[in-house]
Amino acid sequence: MAALIALLMALFLILPLLALVWRAFMLDGDLPLADQALFQALSLSLGTTALAVLLTVLLGTPLAYFLARYNFPLRRLVSLFV
Repeated sequence: MAALIALLMALFLILPLLALVWRAFMLDGDLPLADQALFQALSLSLGTTALAVLLTVLLGTPLAYFLARYNFPLRRLVSLFV
């Protein structure tokens, strides 16, 4: 049953999304990422995103653990910012 659900998801969700992304990056049969300026912009965006995710995981996970396990003064204030 799980294999059937995975197959249906791939067929109706993932494959059309991949086709859409592929067509979005095709320009007259060529990949526009061959253009240096576009490639640098995409690289900067992906690098910034990866760094933000890494910092969020490295700082957010210990903070969430600390907030869940311990009672301390100003806990509600810290929890407000999270």
